[in-house]
Amino acid sequence: MMKKRTLTHRVKEDISHHLFEYLLLLTSAALYLTFLAIFRAQPIKQFTVTGLFVLYYVLWGIIHHTRDQTLHLKIVLEYIAIGAVALILLRTLLF
Repeated sequence: MMKKRTLTHRVKEDISHHLFEYLLLLTSAALYLTFLAIFRAQPIKQFTVTGLFVLYYVLWGIIHHTRDQTLHLKIVLEYIAIGAVALILLRTLLF
């Protein structure tokens, strides 16, 4: 009987297999947070930076899953939905 892999094992395996891609996303997120801090008193600029990061995040997800050969419409819609929720939440907090 085959042993089931745990979620932790699968996540570690995925991260090690796609280390560069995840480091790129993490670096981009750190840069995004830096720009939020730089534009602290400027909500329009913060919202613009957030919109650009959300666009980057969606494109990153599409490219990541394309390279992994796991891209499906459901995944694209999921990335768009998560980005939209983040954008709406930040807009609510900023304005």
